[in-house]
Amino acid sequence: MGARWRLALGALVGLSFLLAGIAKAVDFEGFMLKATYYRAVPYVWMVRTGWATVGVEIVLGAALLVGCWRRPSIVVAAAMLLGFSVLIAYAWHAYGIVDCACFGSLADTPPWLGLVKNVVMLGMLALAWPARALPRSG
Repeated sequence: MGARWRLALGALVGLSFLLAGIAKAVDFEGFMLKATYYRAVPYVWMVRTGWATVGVEIVLGAALLVGCWRRPSIVVAAAMLLGFSVLIAYAWHAYGIVDCACFGSLADTPPWLGLVKNVVMLGMLALAWPARALPRSG
């Protein structure tokens, strides 16, 4: 796969992270309401972890979109997608959530669709991994 395709795939994932972070920031209270159903962090830490999630998604999304720090950005994005997927699957099974809150309260996303989206984005990140330049023979 060519370098342009790798950059484009990374940029698409970055755009998704950027939009998700902005959507959560626009209606932060709605996002917090949906996030409480996960019961993933103590209530006193909800706002801090919510804003941290928004900040990381926006910065990471922008980095992937413009192609900066590609390898670390891809690793962090993949770790976040895996972590989010575990949270979604657990909360769906344990608490019966009906919305993964992937895009805050601005878009209702069923848990199964959030998981499928995350798997597709993980595949895109795998394909976006920059190829190593071969050493010059001389």
